[in-house]
Amino acid sequence: MIEILKNTKIDFMGKRNIAFIFSGILSIIGIIAMIQIATGKANLGVDFAGGTAVQIKFAQHVSLSEIRKTLDEGGLKDFDLQDLPAENKILIRVKRKRQDSEVFQKR
Repeated sequence: MIEILKNTKIDFMGKRNIAFIFSGILSIIGIIAMIQIATGKANLGVDFAGGTAVQIKFAQHVSLSEIRKTLDEGGLKDFDLQDLPAENKILIRVKRKRQDSEVFQKR
């Protein structure tokens, strides 16, 4: 076999306390992340939280402020807009709210 490192003498047992602390910290971070996801406080995108992403192409460039105003007037709240000016496209992302999913589960 090819030896990449020669004559290594690493005291793995001597470094076990550092490994335990590092492993504990990573475990605590993972638990906190799971709690935040379960309580709905994590900022998850449409891919994970559910919702709708719509990409609209226009003949001419439309400003985000015009679209935002139109969506607000239409009663749509809590959306994200992304402008793709090179292609005259607008990406609209609407997250599904927790209460909406509870209504669907009751039916």
